[in-house]
Amino acid sequence: MGMKHFIVILASCLAFLFLCSCNDGLINFSGTKKHADGDSIDSLTEFDTDTPINPDGDSEKELDSFCTSNSDCPSQICINHECRDSYPCDNPNYQCEATSDCSMDFICEDCLCVEAPPKACFFDDECKENEVCVNGYCKPYDDPANPCYGDGPECNEDRECGSGWYCGDSCICIQKDIPDGDKESDEPVEEHGCDNLVCLSFTPPNLIWGALGVGQKESKRLLIDNQCAYPLQLLNIALGINTSSEYELVQVPSPIPYTLDSKSNLWMSVSFEPDTLGLRRGSTDFTIYAPGLVYCTVQLAMTNTPLPGKTEIKITPEHNDFGTLLIDSGTKPVSFCINNNADADATISRKPIIVGPMQLISDSGDEANFYLEDAFPDTVSVPPGESKCFRVLFTPTSIGYKEAKIIIPHNADISAYTPKNPLEIPISGTGTAPCLQASPSPLAFGYVLVGQTEMQWVNICNTCNRNITLCGFSWLMYPKDDIYTIYDPNNISKATFSSQECNDFGVLFSPAKRQSYNETLLICSDDPNQKSFRYEITATGY
Repeated sequence: MGMKHFIVILASCLAFLFLCSCNDGLINFSGTKKHADGDSIDSLTEFDTDTPINPDGDSEKELDSFCTSNSDCPSQICINHECRDSYPCDNPNYQCEATSDCSMDFICEDCLCVEAPPKACFFDDECKENEVCVNGYCKPYDDPANPCYGDGPECNEDRECGSGWYCGDSCICIQKDIPDGDKESDEPVEEHGCDNLVCLSFTPPNLIWGALGVGQKESKRLLIDNQCAYPLQLLNIALGINTSSEYELVQVPSPIPYTLDSKSNLWMSVSFEPDTLGLRRGSTDFTIYAPGLVYCTVQLAMTNTPLPGKTEIKITPEHNDFGTLLIDSGTKPVSFCINNNADADATISRKPIIVGPMQLISDSGDEANFYLEDAFPDTVSVPPGESKCFRVLFTPTSIGYKEAKIIIPHNADISAYTPKNPLEIPISGTGTAPCLQASPSPLAFGYVLVGQTEMQWVNICNTCNRNITLCGFSWLMYPKDDIYTIYDPNNISKATFSSQECNDFGVLFSPAKRQSYNETLLICSDDPNQKSFRYEITATGY
């Protein structure tokens, strides 16, 4: 091999090594910025440095709007590697295109110069000149929020305390507590993690709930104690990613991020309310930060304690109100089911449950208004995971509120799941009557000779404390041959009755054959209890 070939090969290898040594492959010889996979993005002079790049090479912007040139956007233009309808600063009122166009302490957002947010800090030397670190943010030295401003405190700012010390929020000099190996670092160091943060404690170290029944809620308090020689920032407090929604953070420090001063503590609370049975595990995650000292996440484990080997009985629905119903009428039956909730979960015993016999009782003597259908006169066995059902009807016999309860004995274990034996199902309903009342009721003609006509008067009254307006008479069976005829000289079929007002109309009966003629007269009105009042009429032709 000649010397010339050797030099060419050596130069190529050195160039290759230089390319591979670039961090994440971000720079190549052409001066273009690249993803980790090597795909070119754009020239550095045009690249939007505010848009972070993920390790897998995808911009955090939506991939379907990412572009490198206008050709990537069929009907739009490519601006900062994003397809847009128009350039955002195509506006005569725009002030800037970059933060460098704005004056000091302002940033460029949507082509307008806006005041920059306060800078987060831990020590004064992280802030600008004439600024100090107050409650984790850079503020002017004479800011009213600075508790150390003035002549009284031991220190006003960090530089008055000397090397290795800082001026704490209590305005006294505190020694910096920096882990070994980080005394020269100003960046959060994840490698130390929270394992080395022995000066921060959580009491209790785990949250454990006892056996709670479905729908029962209980809160646990947690003490966070910072015994470190420096403040800690709680950047975030949240439930872990795999934590059940039955856990809830009900009391957390505010605002977040929250600065927990040195030698101080705080209380917070977490609640648990199971909506199903079984074991529930989770965590509350705390992101802890102190510049140059620590940046890590603490996971506080949470769990509940199910009751093993317990049988559980559940009634659905647990109660029922039938609402308002006219007396001497009946409702559609409502089904109630007794469930043996045993399943594959080891927290519930897979044994049959014996229930019955059932009883219907009422402290107010209202049993006659309710009727049990398909009830258990004797004991029955409910296998694991199965149900036994029965039905209840409401048939009010008088006006007013009615209530009763169904008593169901059982042999399920008494626990947080099944707290009572026998179980009681409250049921209720309200009986009502129509506002219109007619007399005599029913209207009975008795026997009338064929070919003759007989008339009787009917007195109709409004018994409610409101006006009732009638809207006409009609026959249920539409009688033929004019067997029945309404005689209404006062036109009360369209009249308005005030409260307790009565009026009369007549009914004529003309039998055409020797037979019974039983009919129902429907009286239409705006009665809220019964829109169509049914008035019964009986008669026989002979």
